[in-house]
Amino acid sequence: SPLLDKLPELRARFSKCAPFSRRNVGTTIGKDLETNTSTTLYLHANLTELLLSPNGDRIEAALVRNYTGTKFRFEADHFVLSTGTIETPRLLLASRSVDPRGVGNAHDQVGRYFHDHVSLPAAVLTGATRKLFLESLGPFLHRGTAHTIKFEAPTALRERLNMLAVMAHIIIHEPEDSGVSVVRSMLRTVQRRNFKDAIFRELPKVPRASVEVAALAYTAQFNKRRYASPRADVTLCLDSEQMPLSETRIRLDEELDHLGMPRTVVDWTVSDHDLATLRTFAIYLREKFQALGLEGVNWRPEIFDPEAEISGITDTYHPMGGCRMGTDPRESVVDPNLIVHGIPNLSLATAAVYPAGGSSNPSFTLMALALRLADRLKIQLT
Repeated sequence: SPLLDKLPELRARFSKCAPFSRRNVGTTIGKDLETNTSTTLYLHANLTELLLSPNGDRIEAALVRNYTGTKFRFEADHFVLSTGTIETPRLLLASRSVDPRGVGNAHDQVGRYFHDHVSLPAAVLTGATRKLFLESLGPFLHRGTAHTIKFEAPTALRERLNMLAVMAHIIIHEPEDSGVSVVRSMLRTVQRRNFKDAIFRELPKVPRASVEVAALAYTAQFNKRRYASPRADVTLCLDSEQMPLSETRIRLDEELDHLGMPRTVVDWTVSDHDLATLRTFAIYLREKFQALGLEGVNWRPEIFDPEAEISGITDTYHPMGGCRMGTDPRESVVDPNLIVHGIPNLSLATAAVYPAGGSSNPSFTLMALALRLADRLKIQLT
């Protein structure tokens, strides 16, 4: 990379995006589940409670309800809860018919230490610097999979500057009427299997954006790169893990949903330590860019004013925590094998078990944990 070669203290990392045809698990592994003779798939079966045994040391059954109000009961030797970061603590907390504290919540740890990755749009890139960043960090295709280059602070740099795990990357914002946006919208409707919208709402937009659509296809086919139109805004974003805090948590509301379950409340905040990491990394990068003589990096001035409020910070749709992993039941929910403390026949396969976020996307780590859990259960149960 022309840019990263000049920043030896930073480390490059790649994020991957599967092709649109592979992003809908309902049409990929869903087909395998339907035809697999060793798997039974139940639809419209909404889990409402994990029923504890009277002495609270195992799960007796999973209680399920459909939208007509019909109730079912599933019994098994072992239960694996794989319902996502927010829904998993909700189900454990809502399973109160035997223990009013919920399942696995003897020490009030379920729901605590919720965290995400936070993202700050820090600078707009223009001129020759915009071109350099697109060439160095712009998305590219390898074997049909889109890759995005990100540069992150290694451990030594984080320790020296007292930062959490943090990295930077570029975001390309295309106008809604651009060819890139039109193609993306059309592919997303196809991904959702909404062919009617793809034909009647998205397809008519293609002729108006035909030049950019052609440029997008040419660049992807021959240059293996993502095309950025001249009208696109290119933004430098800083992404950081969060400091897990006990008071940042998932809890239950008094209001019930249509299945009779308590609704979820997520108490989520960006802490001072999170903000300090973003500010410190921005200062570091600004100094490095200035030393390289880069012009056209238009930083947001409030980032460098410790008294100013920074707006525009968002999460990155990477919810984690709420059922953190650990060896001490007083400070965690599951052990290193993903088994809920004190309930040996209940495992959690979810990013809710992450004690911290790191800088990488959480999906591959979760896949590895789930595969390890499956191998262990296969041996244990056979």
